[in-house]
Amino acid sequence: MRKEQETKWRAPQRREEEFKKEISILINEEKRKEAEKVMKVITTTCGKVITSKKTGVYWWSKEVPEARRECIKKRRKMQRINAEKEGKDGSRVQQSHGNI
Repeated sequence: MRKEQETKWRAPQRREEEFKKEISILINEEKRKEAEKVMKVITTTCGKVITSKKTGVYWWSKEVPEARRECIKKRRKMQRINAEKEGKDGSRVQQSHGNI
């Protein structure tokens, strides 16, 4: 059997619990730091590899917003024309509004 390694420190037996508590705190602190390092690596890697939710829609182009505005404009004009045709009393009114 191996002899216990002798050290230059001599502490009273009553300080053994204090020593165990202090070493436990230090070990837990090291574990926490290691966990933080791992999380930082994971976060950095995900940031480089995984796309953000803020990316644009793949089919959206510069022409789409203009076409959308034009469509909404024409739809509203058509709705106004249809509302005028119905009239206030429910009878159909004929009016010419030109090309839509």
